[in-house]
Amino acid sequence: MFLFVLLFPLLVQGQERFDQQWYFGYGTDLSYGYGITILDFSDGELKMSAKEPSEYFYLGSSSGSFICNKSGELILATDGCKVVDSTLNVISNGDSLNPGDFYMYYCSGSDPGYPAKQSAFFLPDLLDTSRFFLFHLDQYANDSINNIFGQNFYKTTIVFDTITHEFTIVEKNKLLFSNSTLYGGNLTACQHQDGQSWWTFLHAYKSNEFYKFLIGPDGQVQGPFEQAILDFKYFSLSHPYGSVFSPDGRFFATQYFTINHVTNTYQTDISILDFDNETGMLSNQRWVTYFDSTGISGLSFSPNSQLLYVTSNTTLYQVDFLADSVTIEMIAYVNEVKNNWPVGIGDLRIGSDCRIYVSCGTTNNFLHVIHHPDLKGPACGFDTFAIETFTNLEFELPNLPIFPSCDSTIQFLPVGVLAIEEKKGKMTISPNPSFGSFYLTLPEAFMIESLELVDFLGRFVRHIDIHKYSAEHAIDVSGIPSGIYFLRDPSQRVASTKVVILNE
Repeated sequence: MFLFVLLFPLLVQGQERFDQQWYFGYGTDLSYGYGITILDFSDGELKMSAKEPSEYFYLGSSSGSFICNKSGELILATDGCKVVDSTLNVISNGDSLNPGDFYMYYCSGSDPGYPAKQSAFFLPDLLDTSRFFLFHLDQYANDSINNIFGQNFYKTTIVFDTITHEFTIVEKNKLLFSNSTLYGGNLTACQHQDGQSWWTFLHAYKSNEFYKFLIGPDGQVQGPFEQAILDFKYFSLSHPYGSVFSPDGRFFATQYFTINHVTNTYQTDISILDFDNETGMLSNQRWVTYFDSTGISGLSFSPNSQLLYVTSNTTLYQVDFLADSVTIEMIAYVNEVKNNWPVGIGDLRIGSDCRIYVSCGTTNNFLHVIHHPDLKGPACGFDTFAIETFTNLEFELPNLPIFPSCDSTIQFLPVGVLAIEEKKGKMTISPNPSFGSFYLTLPEAFMIESLELVDFLGRFVRHIDIHKYSAEHAIDVSGIPSGIYFLRDPSQRVASTKVVILNE
């Protein structure tokens, strides 16, 4: 055990978010749907735009990450091979990250970046606004046991020149720690209790040993501090696929996917640990296990840190890990074809607006959204294909540190939401969410006799009879379980409308 003595006073800057603009995508031809999509949370409402890089850049592959300035504008991004600025051009001395065989093989031409999930993240220097740090973990192939490991944990320092207005890497691939049997990727960070320092972890292969590092506001690194968790289950697990801290810094979760080739079964084990973000100590190990043969995608805590969301390649689950009896509930299943390509459920990230954004699990131009992730069960508001992006996205989202706060007043008004056909009439619902009943208003020009209420999977729930000579109707939904539903006109003259029902 070790104790960390607070060395710095609390800084207001430590509570700021540096993720107000999200960049992700790949390729260089917007006319064919290739380039970078930008989600901008910085002006009180979600806006979307796109940018065409001058050179091939793959942001949102396994190792992608980015950082914004205090004004919410993106300033730096990486694909694990190089660092680019907001114009998506490589900065001075910005190439040759993670030297070695993987760099030589994956970081040339149109290859999709460095292939290591969660292997990089940026942090600002809170004492010098012109300096930023990139922390990154490399990978190598261990042929003797036919597996891929992480080995070298690096820090790269980037400085902004206020005269030339250009970024330059002044110290690249500075070795912080080396161990040839680390799990690759799974690199994340959360704030120390002082609000200005950051914790990050490395995990040893098939071991209960964790290596913890404390990153100061000026980028100075203390550690590794070693801790072995007293649980032998770690010795039998396969490679983890995603690690995450809770926004309040009290919990740390990792999920492991195991294939039993003898019984031909697929098992996912989620490790949830209490975390003291002052001392850095982990405790109170518990496990959640579920069986899903489609694979493993991502995980994210809810903004209030009381629920955990995990995904397979087709299914979204919610874990109530603070209940007396830990439960896991299936929230949604997505297995469709869009643009002649299969679409499911992929990686997850908490947005600056307190929603959780979910990739579609394949390379396609959609995002799912969890609108109310602090609510249990279907009331969390999982919205499939909520955003149609301007460019194709990867199945994984760029890696970010975990920020302690978000702004739920940011309005969800994405430009790219699938548009309702102009020739169709529009119905309105109030209140929405509704509690037992709502008022429905139909356009007077459309004579509608009945509507259908369907769930978020399109399954029929109830017929709703409509008096065709009336424009306003009171609809009773008191007996319907809480969740997301759609009112649908069987004649297709009026566009379908989403209604959120919250019944006790």
